[in-house]
Amino acid sequence: MATNIVLGISLGTRYVGIALLRNGFLTDCRIKPFLSSWSKDKETEILDYLEKYLITNGIQTIAQKFSNPDRSSPQLLDLERGFLKIIDEYQIKIFSYTISDIKELCQNSKNHHELSDFLSERYPYLYTAYNKERKQRKEYYKRMFEAVAAAHLASREM
Repeated sequence: MATNIVLGISLGTRYVGIALLRNGFLTDCRIKPFLSSWSKDKETEILDYLEKYLITNGIQTIAQKFSNPDRSSPQLLDLERGFLKIIDEYQIKIFSYTISDIKELCQNSKNHHELSDFLSERYPYLYTAYNKERKQRKEYYKRMFEAVAAAHLASREM
């Protein structure tokens, strides 16, 4: 039986959310911080990190939460374009989702807490991050949960 590997990703210029589903099981999820000031070097650092992650994990499919171009910084749009070039170079299949698509996953949730709750029920691996976020009332793990949701949506479409 072939292994079905889906990388969920939610890009940001300071934090990148990553989720890895192997045959429908969540095997990795994380927030990767990139806290330095924006520069071309920082963009290269983020793209190099993602390219290495793709190679190391044998990624076959990517599910990406795309930003709204009208509400995104030029730096984030450049980062997304750079990532798309890498995906194209490795001929990886990509599924693209907006935040609206992701919210539909849990019956049009109105906030990230509902999305986090929905995903934590399906992937118990997320409970620790979910509980930390609820207690601290911060959205540190927001991009990670978006990445898990994107990977979940893609795995349902495959």
